[in-house]
Amino acid sequence: MPRCRTPQVVALLPTGSGKTLIAALLVSHYANTLEAERAAGRRCHVVFLAPTKLLVQQQAEVLSALTPLSVGVYSGDVGVDFWSAQEWKDNLAATDVIVATPEVVRVALNQAFLKARQCAMSHRRAHV
Repeated sequence: MPRCRTPQVVALLPTGSGKTLIAALLVSHYANTLEAERAAGRRCHVVFLAPTKLLVQQQAEVLSALTPLSVGVYSGDVGVDFWSAQEWKDNLAATDVIVATPEVVRVALNQAFLKARQCAMSHRRAHV
């Protein structure tokens, strides 16, 4: 776990070896950072990227079960493509962990619904 707290860590592990558990523990580690940012009047998020809508949903369910943080699903399945700026603002205000496809995060950053400085940590789930 201490190794995972360093920048730019890649964990190449076989299926069923605990990659999602490692990610959940790391996300939980950032709970205090998120709380401190919120207490200072700043909104901060953990961004967890998954390559498909199905994996977004699966990872969000696991993170919700294993962390004390509020987890939001951000994919085309929940209609983010049609959200107004106010809907983005309301949803992000209620979310600590953003689980999304890379395209959704790219659009949110480009449209300034989400700002990079609001992201305490990002995690990318990839398959090779």
